[in-house]
Amino acid sequence: MATHEIVIIGIGNILRSDDGLGFHIIKELQKYNLPPDVKLVERDVLDFQILSVMENARKVIFVDAIQNKGKPGKIYYLDLTQVNMESAKDLRIPNIHNLELEKFLLFCKIMGVSPPKILLIGCEPKNLEMGLELSKEVREAIPKIINLILKELEG
Repeated sequence: MATHEIVIIGIGNILRSDDGLGFHIIKELQKYNLPPDVKLVERDVLDFQILSVMENARKVIFVDAIQNKGKPGKIYYLDLTQVNMESAKDLRIPNIHNLELEKFLLFCKIMGVSPPKILLIGCEPKNLEMGLELSKEVREAIPKIINLILKELEG
């Protein structure tokens, strides 16, 4: 893997409506003529297999539904590059197949896998029940999320 690579990781469960946002974003991005240094990855959960994908990346963009008690469809753009290493002393990973993002990023730093830039882009879900369809609010947020990602690819 080249050290200049940008990795976009769509996380979520396509069978749980809006939780499938990451999957839908990756499918949409596959329609674009992206630069050759961009790698698209779909994952249903955050797990340690992602470490190998992130290992030499200069920028990692996670895309996921983000429950933050906001209005459904609200877009979130978070720079997670500076993860607090002080929290590492409390790092406990009871289930390696379903990690909290902060703990996962702390573990990455401990393992020496720490891309220079780490972002989380997503939106507030409306529906996390079983189903393949995104809610109207989340569906309408997709073009805006795509635009944010494309701007990140330019910079």
